[in-house]
Amino acid sequence: MADEDYWQNIGADVGDGKGPSPVSAVEIKRFDKGLPVVQKIGQAVTPQEVLPDDFLSPDGAIFAVLDSSCLESLPVLLEAEGLEHVSLFSGELASVAGDAAPYLVRLPQESDLLRALLTTSEDGKVKAGAFWAAQAGIFVQTSLSLSQLRTHLRRFMRVLDAHERAYFFRFWEPLCAEAYFSGLDTRAPKAARWFHPHDMSEPLMAMWFPVYALDGANSLVRCKPNRELKHVTPERGSFRLDQADLEIFSHLQWRRDVGLIADKLRETPFEKDLPDRDQLLMLCDATMRRMIGYGFTQLDMLYLLCVWEVQYGPTFEQQKDAKSVLQIMGRMEKPAEWRFAQVKDEMIAREAETNHLA
Repeated sequence: MADEDYWQNIGADVGDGKGPSPVSAVEIKRFDKGLPVVQKIGQAVTPQEVLPDDFLSPDGAIFAVLDSSCLESLPVLLEAEGLEHVSLFSGELASVAGDAAPYLVRLPQESDLLRALLTTSEDGKVKAGAFWAAQAGIFVQTSLSLSQLRTHLRRFMRVLDAHERAYFFRFWEPLCAEAYFSGLDTRAPKAARWFHPHDMSEPLMAMWFPVYALDGANSLVRCKPNRELKHVTPERGSFRLDQADLEIFSHLQWRRDVGLIADKLRETPFEKDLPDRDQLLMLCDATMRRMIGYGFTQLDMLYLLCVWEVQYGPTFEQQKDAKSVLQIMGRMEKPAEWRFAQVKDEMIAREAETNHLA
């Protein structure tokens, strides 16, 4: 269990038992060996050491969508190296965003910025504004021109839901991109809309997402259309989020919240040792789901409830000396804020009594 990824095992056995699964519209492959490349002090890094196989387009370049709100001085870096670039924003939005806009950049193989984005210095400080840790962009592999690709990508920035409500889609966030594009495997028309623009001569050959993990397991995830996708008629009309998309983003947000609380627990002093990463994620996941059942949905509440689960658990509220806590939690006619304040007082009193007995 320790060698497996907790999140990748959720729902892994789901199936309808009615026959083989349909052929995936996209292929997801994860490259995680030696990424990001470590640049030793005083030694230059060659492109061959940095770039994965088949990373570049036939013209020897790749595009990146970079979030300048996450990368310090990005516009200055782009101008200094003379790289082709353009904001994905336009009009009033571009004026308001200023230097905090997402930029589409063409990066030739010999680009210093490209190497910097995929490397880290020997002392662990990622260059170019901590790109990998900042989760500040994705790569797009295509032979389209800069202006053509900008036109295509801008179509996906405004998205509608089933109720015609409009949302701003930050598809260049790597974790978001990985979750979303992985979910296109059984939705060929929507995948074709991304990879085979109906009004352009060239497809998108692949998209690459530099995914950062706090445990150090960084990876470069490639999403590549399968060959048969070029024969699929792309989805047309307004770009929409369907129920499958909403479920993907809901799971992603839940995953982020669980990870956030697990990270806070690692920073919290306990008298006992915390479990390993996967076990801690499982503990937080189970505790948060249980507490949401009582109506406690705010992250600050869930964090303290997980603290008590670590300190007094498992299922701390159901223990013999916590009957009053369970009774308070069960008073669902009362607001969650009131019940949580009462539970907090009970747990503080319990901790004081434990310390007194010790």
